[in-house]
Amino acid sequence: MTWKHPSSPVTKKFKVQRSAAKVMATVFWDAKANLTQQWLQRYGWEILPHPAHSPDLAPSDFHLFGPLKHHLGGMAFVDLISELRN
Repeated sequence: MTWKHPSSPVTKKFKVQRSAAKVMATVFWDAKANLTQQWLQRYGWEILPHPAHSPDLAPSDFHLFGPLKHHLGGMAFVDLISELRN
């Protein structure tokens, strides 16, 4: 119920059309599932171990990569070893 002035026009109710009934399917493949493990072994895929929270990338590193990318942007390194020595 809405409050309105008595002389205000009557609100119109619009017809609601049914949607096209589109459904998006989302599939998550569990890498630890038996079926997935068998499939990976059958086709010779190597499963690399990775921890859930890698200690290789500290949360503080997140703020380092943006400025580093900006600083190194446009630079070309022909020989990495000679560049590191300079």
